[in-house]
Amino acid sequence: MICSVVALLELPDLFLEAKKIVMFPSPWRSYAIYHSIIAAALTEFGHDVWLCLPRQQSLEGLVRNERVRFITYEYEIDPFYKKLFAEELLKKDQDSVYDVFQPKHRHEIFLGQILEDTQFISNITNLKPDLFVLEMAKSSTNVVLIPYKYDIPFAFISTMRNPVKTRTPFNPILEPLIYLSVSDKMTFFQRVKLTLIYLTFLLCPSATYDKFVRQFVPEKPFLSINDIVLKAEIFLFETDHILDYHRPALPNTKFIGSSSARPSNSLTGQLKLFADESSHGFAVVSFGSVDIELGQRITDTMISAFEKIALNVVWKTNATIIRSRKILTRPWLPQNDLLGHPNAKVFISQCGKNGQYEALYHAVPMLCLPLHSDQFYNTERILVKGFGLGADLTSVTPEELANLINNVTYDPRYRSTIKKASNLFKELYKNSSKEAAFWFDHVMKYGGDYMRSFGQQMPLYQYLLIDVIAFIMVIFIVVIHVMYTTIRLIYYMFKNNAWKLKSE
Repeated sequence: MICSVVALLELPDLFLEAKKIVMFPSPWRSYAIYHSIIAAALTEFGHDVWLCLPRQQSLEGLVRNERVRFITYEYEIDPFYKKLFAEELLKKDQDSVYDVFQPKHRHEIFLGQILEDTQFISNITNLKPDLFVLEMAKSSTNVVLIPYKYDIPFAFISTMRNPVKTRTPFNPILEPLIYLSVSDKMTFFQRVKLTLIYLTFLLCPSATYDKFVRQFVPEKPFLSINDIVLKAEIFLFETDHILDYHRPALPNTKFIGSSSARPSNSLTGQLKLFADESSHGFAVVSFGSVDIELGQRITDTMISAFEKIALNVVWKTNATIIRSRKILTRPWLPQNDLLGHPNAKVFISQCGKNGQYEALYHAVPMLCLPLHSDQFYNTERILVKGFGLGADLTSVTPEELANLINNVTYDPRYRSTIKKASNLFKELYKNSSKEAAFWFDHVMKYGGDYMRSFGQQMPLYQYLLIDVIAFIMVIFIVVIHVMYTTIRLIYYMFKNNAWKLKSE
């Protein structure tokens, strides 16, 4: 099937009818970057694509393709999230059930601001788009109210699969949640914990955002946010079973690998000179697209560790005053291009999704130093898959960190394991961004109804077999009651006969 999809990806633009597509990523740089890659692939299909971004973010040069246009909106990201402080992040409980269900007030504020931005909504509706593509993340999923209100076909793309929102049949003990740092090889109590969490997701869906349905779409019969989501033409997930775990899928849920995994370009200038002259190889160090303030203690630990290893280091950091000839710092790095250099030996990062896929594609082993969110889950899967090691920045010493870097770099098991995985990934996922573009183009032509399971359309109580279970329980109770009554009647009959015989 993959081969047939790839063949169709090669269709020349002149055979394709141009459509208008609006894409709405979450308001974070990493989401904007991977959405822009898919947007660029859609333009190669001849379509006109608009990317919805906060006004300030649209000025940051995150989108490199000039054919991708912007629709901007006013949204000021919480200052806490503009510059994250590692020490504060690491104090949080990273395996907390409470955090899974904790209402996110900022998401509610974000949705309210978007729905009240009449100019932004007018800019969208005036385009009369043929497809509205949303990110299935907490902050952006609820924006589905816009295409729902204006009868615009919509689809979802996401970096994480959510079997509850897509109504995909699943086994909870084989579906690790990204909020928890567990793998698909769980202990008994981890299985109990995850089962209870999924039952809560299924039986008690959050109604926090449903009030917006009544406010924003009063002219339509009420549907919950979750029911509206199920009307999507297709769900695409930037994941796979090579880096991630095995998960079941429905015809309208597609695993496409990752648009971040792609060939590298040649380095230029000082970066090229530094990489070429690193005779022992170099480590790529980056903590993602968000500014991370590591703090003096963690920074000193890392510098001390880097001085103890033979590798040179290319480090994305604002801490430019580092007096070492073997450490090159930059506030921004062409990360994918560095990882594709033959002298790149290890990738040291917070273990974000995009960076993991770039390292996988170029077969570079990883040392994960997670800080927050899904990074602990991502670290766990790297350990399980044998692609590298992980460390806790709150306690690791310079000596321990240097030893971990050397182990990942020089132990052939990590290099050979990720090399095989890289070859498999390249064999199965030729071009993830073009595959995403193909499926969006496909549902614009044919719609997604033919792929939609009836389980995604029926009421939740039917999907969960609550009516069937209730019927069986009633029958069971009736049968037990009849049996009890019958046995009791027979007992009294024998008891009365025995009393009569005794009386005679």
